Amino acid sequence: MNVEHYGIIRDRLDAFISSGFVQTIIKPTLIKHSTATQIDNIYVKMRQLGKLGSGILTVDMSDYLPMFTFMGRRPPRKQAS
Repeated sequence: MNVEHYGIIRDRLDAFISSGFVQTIIKPTLIKHSTATQIDNIYVKMRQLGKLGSGILTVDMSDYLPMFTFMGRRPPRKQAS
């Protein structure tokens, strides 16, 4: 994503990242004849997660591609006795 052209987008992205969030969707999800635009964002706070996966489904139903994110929690640590 080219955030340098849009100051407000750059500022918002910097705020999320500095707060510990990670952007999971980084590819375009709206594809037209001559353009592709990233209009969707999913942010997660990484300290809470064990595993993280995301993607975009490339189905030929419309110009808008559905996306997904799955998250797994870390198992609790055993306390030393």
